Amino acid sequence: MIALISEVGCFLGCGTILLASARQFRGSGRVRCIDAFDGRGDVVSVPHYQAILLAFWGRSQRKHFDDNLQMAGVSEWVDVHEGLADEIAAEWTIPIDLLVLDADHYPEGARLIYERGAPWLKPDGLIALHNSNDREFESGT
Repeated sequence: MIALISEVGCFLGCGTILLASARQFRGSGRVRCIDAFDGRGDVVSVPHYQAILLAFWGRSQRKHFDDNLQMAGVSEWVDVHEGLADEIAAEWTIPIDLLVLDADHYPEGARLIYERGAPWLKPDGLIALHNSNDREFESGT
């Protein structure tokens, strides 16, 4: 059986490398990453993303992601779906073993991504949430 991991929100690929390294070690499976690769996010996160990307001399987020996977030697274990998570999840058709949610951290956005992705989770599949602590959200983007 080939395990499928779907990672929603991958920024520069740190989590992706961890997940893909496990697939590489097992010698089977895929990691399917979903990200818009445009540094968008909530009002707390965006300034941090922009500062990180600025420190990389204006190179694109996607270029850094691809380079990081290449340097880690796991590119061949990763399929990238570039776009908005809720739109890609709405078109999803592949059963998922592990759904990693690390994209929109606003309750409404996170719920939408969960509702679109969870139906594809296998009966014995798992969901992993990142940044799930309680926090105050401002209205807006």
